[in-house]
Amino acid sequence: MSGRPLRVLLLEDSPADAELVVAELRRAGFEPQWERVQSEEECVARLRADLDVVISDFSMPGFDAVRAIELVQEHVPHVPLIIVSGTVGEETAVAAMRRGASDYLLKDRLARLGMAVTRALEQRDAELARRDAETAFLQAQKMEAIGRLAGGIAHDFNNLLTGIMGYAELLLQRLDEDSLRSDAEQILRTAEHGAGLTRQLLAFGRKQAMRLEILDLNQVLQGVQGLLRRLVSAEVALDLALAAEPIRVHADRTQLEQVVLNLAVNAGDAMPHGGRLRLSTRRRRLDDGAVATQLSLEPGVYGILEVADTGVGMDEATQARMFEPFFTTKEPGKGTGLGLATVFGIVKQCGGQIAVETSPGEGATFTIFLPSDEAARHDL
Repeated sequence: MSGRPLRVLLLEDSPADAELVVAELRRAGFEPQWERVQSEEECVARLRADLDVVISDFSMPGFDAVRAIELVQEHVPHVPLIIVSGTVGEETAVAAMRRGASDYLLKDRLARLGMAVTRALEQRDAELARRDAETAFLQAQKMEAIGRLAGGIAHDFNNLLTGIMGYAELLLQRLDEDSLRSDAEQILRTAEHGAGLTRQLLAFGRKQAMRLEILDLNQVLQGVQGLLRRLVSAEVALDLALAAEPIRVHADRTQLEQVVLNLAVNAGDAMPHGGRLRLSTRRRRLDDGAVATQLSLEPGVYGILEVADTGVGMDEATQARMFEPFFTTKEPGKGTGLGLATVFGIVKQCGGQIAVETSPGEGATFTIFLPSDEAARHDL
């Protein structure tokens, strides 16, 4: 039986000692994929983000573990470094650990190496999970604050636009001259466009009134299929992969249709030279484990809408801001930056969640989880 894969960088000037370390890792149940270096230049060249652990002798000609710790913290701070030495004293080892080393061992006591590596990896994974949770929490707080601000502004601005549209309509009723009517009609159209934007902001801020009902996701997609084909370029192939059984969810029909259309438009813009847009539905039960590790949702049954494209994809910087209102990567005048913000607000207001998988050049897949009522399965 093969051992647990372990990507190791060995900082060691003795080939024989390096082989001893590798043999001990194998004995401890690992299958090391390793490289040995013995200079600062070689170390820097081989420090990669996919490393699992760096194991370093304390002192080598022109290079030592203290400098190695500095290099690891500079280039791959998430990778643990363990010191294995034949001469290091306890005070020196403790000082090295204070600088950032995960552990230290004497070369004549290598039997503890497997346990030290396992503990270092567990600590690394726990720290990465903590950082991810902290980042997600801060992002959620940021989005909540933006949502409150956007919703508050949109609510007040919508009241102003309602007055503008009302007076514009009264003016149109009293005007006979064509040139003046044209001006008044332009005022009304512009105000209506502004009202449309404020509705999107209200959706993002979760302040738009919703009429939640039990809907079949399949029927919603079938209902907008014709409009979808008109929205996307003829060079984009549109596929609908609907579940064989109804997928019943709690949502507002009009706003759910808006979610589908916004995602389709966004996907079409990401495929300027053509590609494939696939919309699919399915049902999934989320247990406690899945909820805890993947999504901030209560355990239960969810209807899933997946929108996948073969477009340009998004880098990490874009992903971090993609749901912010007014954030857009499009050229000036070609987008308001409210499409994904609106999707985010509607889905959250329905009690759902969005997961996104994307990378540059690899397209994007938006997976929307909406609460499902199993008891209502036969009620539609």
